[in-house]
Amino acid sequence: MKETNMSYFEIMQLPYSVYLGLYRQFYIINLESTEEGREALERGRMLNETKPDLNKIRQKINNS
Repeated sequence: MKETNMSYFEIMQLPYSVYLGLYRQFYIINLESTEEGREALERGRMLNETKPDLNKIRQKINNS
């Protein structure tokens, strides 16, 4: 991970949970840098949503 300015050996010394957190953050930052990546992140957020958007449901019902 060149974004961290850490050497390979420094990264290997990190606790695994810290490494995974850094990896996740840099992966997200990389996706946010392109339009396609931002769309993929938005789709992922929608798929992980567990509560219904009641306002959108009401709009769909009223427009039908």
